[in-house]
Amino acid sequence: MRKKSKRTLRPVAKPLTAKQKADIVIAPRMHLQMLLAGQYDVDYACSLAGVFNLSGVLSHMYERNDLEQTFDLAQEIIVCLIREGRAPTGDEGQSLAEAFNLADAWITMQNTVSLMKAVDYMDRELAKKDRLGDVNAVGRSAR
Repeated sequence: MRKKSKRTLRPVAKPLTAKQKADIVIAPRMHLQMLLAGQYDVDYACSLAGVFNLSGVLSHMYERNDLEQTFDLAQEIIVCLIREGRAPTGDEGQSLAEAFNLADAWITMQNTVSLMKAVDYMDRELAKKDRLGDVNAVGRSAR
């Protein structure tokens, strides 16, 4: 009888399919165009925030501080737009468009394994924040 191998299978690195690319960057690009045209919708802003989150995590994974700063600035603009419920100004729109072009290029050059790692990291961080939020909410309501 053969001994069972303890090796685990690792996912195979593959380039993005056309559908994956459409889901990750093409729909958010349309949302960016809608925002730049002055049609504010919180879903459009959240869609862009997701792209900038993913590209920020990827740039952090590969220690690309220059890109990470660009995506952080774009995230700050998106947060401001969501808080104020408005479309971006001309300068903000230009910054968002430039950051999105970098994010698009950065995300689409990654393989699926890198993207899976980045998404897993994002999920873990969001779960941590949710748990902290629940603890803080309980603490506030108890006061």
